[in-house]
Amino acid sequence: MKIEEILRENRVLLRGHFLLTSGLHSEFYFEKFRILESPELTTLFCRLLIEKVGRGYDWVIGPTTGGVIIAFEVARQIGCRAGFSEPSGRGRIVGRGFAIEKKKVL
Repeated sequence: MKIEEILRENRVLLRGHFLLTSGLHSEFYFEKFRILESPELTTLFCRLLIEKVGRGYDWVIGPTTGGVIIAFEVARQIGCRAGFSEPSGRGRIVGRGFAIEKKKVL
């Protein structure tokens, strides 16, 4: 099965008229949370991501909204540590005692 078919069947890739948060309009909308609600889809798409970026990482870091699950699953599949970034007054930070200095991070 093609990736586009999987995305459409699982209501990840939607077609219609969408007003984006940027104020722009789009014919397509990608709803990543439809992937994240399915462990099988999350596993599949994280494997596809790893095929693109490789495996040589010490840490995988994802943003707190939606990215934590992806970071964890990618890290699980490549056998490394997982963490997350969270909002701060300076943008996003990796806090909570994660010691990732001088490591290869995705």
